[in-house]
Formats: sequence, C-alpha cells, structure tokens
Amino acid sequence: MSMADPSRPKSMKFRGGTTDERMVWIGMAGEPFTDTELYEVFLSDGSTPGGILVSAPLKYLPPDSVEFVKGTSLDTVTTVQVLDDGSYMTVSEASGSPGMDVQFAFTGVKKINGLILRYYYDGSGNHNMWIQIWNYSTSAWTNVISGTGAVATNFHYETIHIPVAANYMSDGNALIRFYHPESGIPSHRLYIDYIALQY
Repeated sequence: MSMADPSRPKSMKFRGGTTDERMVWIGMAGEPFTDTELYEVFLSDGSTPGGILVSAPLKYLPPDSVEFVKGTSLDTVTTVQVLDDGSYMTVSEASGSPGMDVQFAFTGVKKINGLILRYYYDGSGNHNMWIQIWNYSTSAWTNVISGTGAVATNFHYETIHIPVAANYMSDGNALIRFYHPESGIPSHRLYIDYIALQY
C-alpha cells in the first residue's frame, strides 16, 4: 500500500477489499464518505498513518421544481432530471424585458462543489443568456456563466465550480436560474437536457 502525496489530492481511491482490513473511513467533520472532499484514513486503534488521503466519487442532485417567472414552456422539471435520456425542456422567450427568467429550486442540499449543465440557447448573437445562482449572503443573483446567444442546434456541457458554497445554500435550499435580460423574441428558445448540483 503506497502513501498519497498531500500535494496531489484526490489521486488515490481505495475500493472494498483492496485495503488493510484494519482501516475504517472517517469523513471530515464526521460526515459519511460520500463526496469529493479529501478524507484521511484512520486505523481502528485511532492512529493515523500519515499522508494517506482518499477521495470519493462525485454525486449529483437534480432540481425538485421549476418556476417560469418569464418565458413559456409546456415541460416539467422531470425533463431535466436525467442526463441524455431523450427528453429535454424547451423554453420560449417572452416579449418585453426580461425575455426569460427560469428558476430551478433544489432541496436537501448539504454541500455544493459545482454545477453541471447540458443545454443550448438558440437566439440572437447580441442577446445575453446568463446562468446565475442565488447568493443567500448578499440576497442577489451571482453570474456563473455570462454568454450570448447564437444559432445552435447541439447540446453542450458546462461544468462550473462554485466557490464559497456556503453563500449559495440555506436550510438545504439552493436556486439556479437562466436569465435573459433583454427584451425577448418568442421564436428564440432555450433547450435544457440536464441540470444538477455537483457535490
């Protein structure tokens, strides 16, 4: 069994049956071994073999609900909860400003490492489509992606790291929105296949 270099976190992964049977998993702050934070391996006698660090696989939390504050869609939140399953959400812009405000609510949030998306926006090249997360500390939306529209026909992935995650969750809740600040054109559409918090 080799020692992990602390300067290279997340480089080791132990699986059942491949480590010394004396080892037990102890998570940071007593949490179970279920996220991507570093963990230290403790022996059953309480001692710590220095330098052994392990990481857990990523997990994803899809939204529980969606609110179309501005913009129209016939789809429900279930269409964005499973990646690449053949179903997706279509949202049309509304006339007036903002042209779109689609908010996804997450519950049961204990940690946020990042945000993963599979989507595309088919709109004007000079129109903005912002992806934002609600900051509970400042009571304001924070941009995680600021992009403009273009004629697009293919889904693409975005994976965004969320720093200082404690600012973006409260009592197990978190909010993500797609926001089009300019006046909308109803023939312009947003297509979302998947959205999830990474933890």
